[in-house]
Amino acid sequence: GGGGGGGEYEDAVVRLRGLPWHTSKHDIEKFFEGLEVAPDGAHFTVNSSGRPSGGAFVQFTRREMADRAMEMDRKHMGSRYIEVFRSTLAEMRDYLRRGSYFETKENGEKERVTGVVRMRGLPYQVSEQQIVEFFDGLEVIPHGVTLVVGPDRRASGEALVEFATRADAQHAISRNGRYLGSRYVELFSSSHTELQHMRRQMRMRDRRGRPREYDDWGYYDQRDYYGGPPHPHYSQQHPYPPPHTDQYS
Repeated sequence: GGGGGGGEYEDAVVRLRGLPWHTSKHDIEKFFEGLEVAPDGAHFTVNSSGRPSGGAFVQFTRREMADRAMEMDRKHMGSRYIEVFRSTLAEMRDYLRRGSYFETKENGEKERVTGVVRMRGLPYQVSEQQIVEFFDGLEVIPHGVTLVVGPDRRASGEALVEFATRADAQHAISRNGRYLGSRYVELFSSSHTELQHMRRQMRMRDRRGRPREYDDWGYYDQRDYYGGPPHPHYSQQHPYPPPHTDQYS
């Protein structure tokens, strides 16, 4: 093949499945001994908790290297046989955009490196795209906008937005008080815990119609949506303390 190494790089990618969870980049280079893995060419896939999922993308310096890598399909690494699939640079980049929002700490645990911002005061008809455009110049991760619905399943005027980096989330906060349409929007720093909890609340709401005794943000708000008194085991069952404890003392 002639020049334009970039074009050859496009197809010089394979995807692996079945890796032992403790596999390192060095192990992958050793597995493909004699083939030239591109600099920083091995990328592990992770599950939604940030733990290794037994997969990886491997980029080689040339197409012919990737062709030869396919010959390693179902060869063993330790006691596991490894499946090797054809891939592309586009597929690898798409995965990395969606799934590489983690970094490995010194103890080997993966930590999510995205940042989360809570929005309040949004127009009720706001779309996810309008929110992404509100943060123009900052990277909102794909599917990173969660529009919050209230107990009646109507828009609450609130949203949680996940940014690719904590720095982008901090820059986002500086847009507090700007207008989206005719509405003045308030922005607050949030967390992955709050985001996961909100998504869980909304899933529960989808299943049951209405939650029990928690308001939109998972806090007890002095109303039981089924009309009865508060749940007697509220404090033991729910990990998040009410925001204004003096109201309940």
